[in-house]
This record gives sequence, structure tokens and C-alpha cells, in this order.
Amino acid sequence: MIKIYTACTEEIDDVDAAVSGLFEQLKPDENLLKNSAALVHCHYEFIGSGVVEELTRRLGFPVVGTTTMALGLSGFLGEMGLSLTVLTSNDVRFSSGISDPVDSCEISKPVTDLYRKVSEGFDEKPSLVFTFPPLLKGEGQGGDVFVAELDKACGGDVPLFGTLPVTNEIDERMSLVLYGGKTYESSMALLACYGDLKPEFYTVAITEKALQAKRAKITGEKLNGIESINNMPAEKYLETLGLSVSSLACMPIVIYQEDGSKIFRVGIKIIDNGSLMITGTVPGNAEVSFSLINDKDIVASTEKLLEDIIKNKSTEGRGLLIYACASRFWLLGSQWETEPGKAVSIIKDTVPWHFVYSGGEVFPSILANGKVANNLQNYSVIVCML
Repeated sequence: MIKIYTACTEEIDDVDAAVSGLFEQLKPDENLLKNSAALVHCHYEFIGSGVVEELTRRLGFPVVGTTTMALGLSGFLGEMGLSLTVLTSNDVRFSSGISDPVDSCEISKPVTDLYRKVSEGFDEKPSLVFTFPPLLKGEGQGGDVFVAELDKACGGDVPLFGTLPVTNEIDERMSLVLYGGKTYESSMALLACYGDLKPEFYTVAITEKALQAKRAKITGEKLNGIESINNMPAEKYLETLGLSVSSLACMPIVIYQEDGSKIFRVGIKIIDNGSLMITGTVPGNAEVSFSLINDKDIVASTEKLLEDIIKNKSTEGRGLLIYACASRFWLLGSQWETEPGKAVSIIKDTVPWHFVYSGGEVFPSILANGKVANNLQNYSVIVCML
């Protein structure tokens, strides 16, 4: 059994007031059980002020997380906040770690070494691993590569759930992984849970209506780059559609794989040879479309997902951890609060929850045969019920 408690603060400058306020909400003497760990998400200014470091020091147990552009939980909805989600249990055990920095497309060793570190001393596989890869935009450094390497290191069938960091600032160096009170630009943090834990996972992306867009053949690809589309450089093809890479932040790139499945990606940048870098590895023999999504699609899909969980699932004594793609935030613009606002109106205070905007969603699909397929998603909302 695991219990979840949440707390939040808007206090950035007064470190003692911020941390004391979080402890007053958490009530650790009353609520904490034998083993505890925490997820923290915040605006980057909570780092520079010292709140994250002091909070981690005073908690005295593993704290992992990311920066974010906006978040919500019971009692708070805003851009300038910090959320603390504490997991505590008498029988579930926690193990955490941070990888060595990644400065090339050689990701396998840092990820494998990290998993070895968090699994050392346990004679069973984790029942769940909270996964926080860095937001890197170099060739071969897409978030899905981190997820694939971690899945391989785990030996498969271990659900991975989490988010990449994100910021709404021009300086993306503020998109940081948080671990042990410190920040990391190019390292992945993990929080592994061991024991009798039965998480449930739910997700939604975009509507089928939004997929009605012209499809084209990817005729050249390398790692997370689309080199050519319909035998012309990707940049030139985008120009034929009247698109620039900046416009792709709010337009799903849909990759149609050879097996008929679809993956959603976000455009990152155009490099010198005209290739389009995206947030994941580009498969061979695939097609691509640049689809449409509007604010009504976003809000309606989130509303339906949360209503289905609250109305149709057994949520008593559990908690909901929700991550939503930053692209949804950007598309909603000044009305961004309408999406997490659905969590406020639907979940209310029935269970503890947090809603955090994401730079990429790490999600474990549970297949019909019971196997786990871990993938990085974009444009989606993901939910873990513990």
C-alpha cells in the first residue's frame, strides 16, 4: 500500500516561509510512514532562490522532479508555483539516482549505469519507475532514446512513467531535471518503487478528426532527424506547406509507422543540411503529416479522460499523477488554465492529485497480453493512478 500527500507554495523569495508552509500542509509527523520519497515540480525561480535545495535537505528522503511552465493541484493553479507530491509506505521501498551527464549520442552507458545503481540490493524488478529524462535537442539525444535504453536496461516489462522538463522561457537552459536539491541539464533522474504496487495508467492524445491532413513519404531519416520528405529536403517540403519550424510547436507531427501505428512528435529545429529534428527517433519506411489541433480538442479530450477515471474507476484511497504536453499549453495560450481547470472541477478533493505540464510524456502502455510497451509521447495527457 502507498499513500500520497500533496502540498504547494507560491513563495519564492522567503525560503524558510516556503519550506515551513509545505511542511505545515504535509504534516510529516502525522502522515509519513516507514519509507518515503517525493516528486517536485516547479518554476525555475524556485531553484535560484534556494527553495528546492532547502526543501530537499529538510525532507531527508529522495526527491526527484523537473522544472515546468505551469502546474495545478488542489488549492493552486498557476505558472509561478512549486508542487510537492510525497509517496509514503510501510511496505513499498524506494531507490533513486541520477545519471552521468550526456554530451553525445552515446546514451546507453549512462542509462545502464543509472539503472544498475537504483536496482542494486534488490532481488526483484521495480513495480514502477518514475522517469525524468533531460530535454536535449542534439542529434540522437531525443527523449525516446533515453526511454528505449532504460527499457532495455530493465529487461522489459517494468512500467516507466514520467516527464521531461520544460520552461516557457526563451532560455531553454531553464528546462532542468531536479535530483537531491540540485539541477541537471543533461542527466536523467529515476525513482524506482519496489513492492506490492498496482499502478494503473491512462492516456489521451488528439482526436481522429485532427488527423485529417495530407500524408507524405519520409524518404530520408537519421536518428531523430527527418532528412527528406517526398525526395526533397525536409525544410523545403515544409516551405511548400507554408510552414516553418517555429509553427510546429503547436502542430502535431504524426509519424505513420509501417505496422500501421501512429506516434506523435514535436518539431525542434532545422539543422544546416535542411533536416528537421524532432523529439524522437524517426522510423524507416514511414509517412508523415503535419496535423491540426485546436483548443476545443485539447480541453474536451482532457475532460473526457478525467471523467472516465473518476466515474468508472475505483479511486478511493488512491492518487492521480497527471502530466500534459507543453504543446497543449502553448496552443491554449492565455486560456491554458481551462485544461488543468478540468482536474479542479472533476477531481476536486476526492483524491490527492497533481497536474504538471511536460516537455515529453513517458508512458507505459499495457498490452493485451499483459506486456509493457514504454514510449515517449508528445501532445498527450498521461495519468498514473497509485
